[in-house]
Amino acid sequence: MTATSLAESALAEIASRFVHPHSGIVLDYVSPDGSIDLPSPDELADGKPNALAWWTPGENGAFFTGLHLLALTRAATVHGDQAIVERARCAAGTLIRLASVGRRPGFVARMVVSTPNGCPCADR
Repeated sequence: MTATSLAESALAEIASRFVHPHSGIVLDYVSPDGSIDLPSPDELADGKPNALAWWTPGENGAFFTGLHLLALTRAATVHGDQAIVERARCAAGTLIRLASVGRRPGFVARMVVSTPNGCPCADR
């Protein structure tokens, strides 16, 4: 395999396993069967499992989504593939959303809990 095909394979694996289908956030982990156990909106409002979202799949959501955006941007620059460009736009939109949900300037959320129609990148 070439370096290019390995990179494309890695991006595809990340997208299929770790990019949350409704929020677009890149998750820290998923279960081996691919299921995702995220806190519900009510649990998050109650500070469960804890107020900082430690030890949840979205703990480093903004950080990993940013790294994913960097990889997608580089891949789009090299290949010019419009599908990769669109995935990069979705990742950027997810980061903008994470930066816009807080009340304090400069705050970037770790994750958001949304409905299936809550993200423009859902099911991509």
